[in-house]
Amino acid sequence: MSRALSHQVVVAMLLCSAISYGQIVGGAERVKFEPGDVTLFAEDFSSVPVGEPSPSFKLMRGSYEIAEFQGKKWIRPLDIDLWLLKPIKLPEEFSVEFTFYAFKEGAPRMRFFLHSSKGLAEWGFGGGGERFVQLEVGREHEGERDFLDFRVSEKPTDYFPSPTARQNLKPNQTHQISLQVRRGQLSLFVNGQRVALVPFQPQSPIEGVGFYWTRTYETKTPYRDAPVLLTNLRIATYSKREFALGRSGTAQLLLVMDKTKLEEKHPFREALKKFGAVEIGRGWWLPLPSEPFVEPGTWQVKLDIKAYEQWSKTLKDILSQAKQMQPDAYLLVEGFAPEIFEAKEKPTEFWGRQLEFWLAALRANALALWLVKCGIAPEDLRTAP
Repeated sequence: MSRALSHQVVVAMLLCSAISYGQIVGGAERVKFEPGDVTLFAEDFSSVPVGEPSPSFKLMRGSYEIAEFQGKKWIRPLDIDLWLLKPIKLPEEFSVEFTFYAFKEGAPRMRFFLHSSKGLAEWGFGGGGERFVQLEVGREHEGERDFLDFRVSEKPTDYFPSPTARQNLKPNQTHQISLQVRRGQLSLFVNGQRVALVPFQPQSPIEGVGFYWTRTYETKTPYRDAPVLLTNLRIATYSKREFALGRSGTAQLLLVMDKTKLEEKHPFREALKKFGAVEIGRGWWLPLPSEPFVEPGTWQVKLDIKAYEQWSKTLKDILSQAKQMQPDAYLLVEGFAPEIFEAKEKPTEFWGRQLEFWLAALRANALALWLVKCGIAPEDLRTAP
């Protein structure tokens, strides 16, 4: 990557904090988890008798049973060092959901893994193995709160030097964990709120998921009476892909709304088609009038508002119709920075991802501001990353 381009993007990173003011509103506050609509695996253990193991998993070590707690059925480890495996080849885009409850005594913990094929083979030697994702949940050592520790790598590894995200959670309650992999990104949601968003394009296929149970310290309470419980596991994929549209450019515009109650020949669909929109999983991809960012490493929109008055008017009409049918419909502006890794002098993987993220974020915000000047209300716009 050239020195000039690197300098421009570093400046972008430094300016990012200076251009924000007032209340912080971003994906953490607005983006909702979107589970896959095609189920690959689901288990709530409702059909498994209490006291029996589940036939859905391969037992690698330890022992467990299905038990009742708070009106649901859960995986209950009968001792520490329980390893369970579910071989399942995951597609390029997928979602994973599960619910856990952590007791206090002994500060119990559970780890969830997404494994490579080599990682699956290594389970035969006592568990562990190379993985792309390691997500640990449970009770903190002090016992006053639950926690989540999230680690991710695009290259399968058996060692993660530092967490990608760490969250403190309220104790003595269930927590819903959701992962969503779409458009080359992995989003982590906790109890419905997004807490992490990272680039994620695994270098080899994901071949299975694994679970491991343990505790932080010994206590008089047997582990079976104070473990981490697990239920409502669901793995799914998406019938429609989103990332391919516009990803080769510097930005794209999406109309996000629920289409399930919209008839196939509804006039609104025809208006979108005439505008050049393409239907995707969660709404429509909308064509921009031209490439908004011309110079590499820059985030200044190079579009003349007066030259595209008719395009802006049509966009406002489409958004108005959408909000009449669904008041929560909105426009999502996504920024990209393909030139970071296309330059002759490529940065290291770590710094390249950092530069790519910040430049993409600045472009998304710059294009959103341009749309506001075109007459779009700020509250109808969201940006990513």
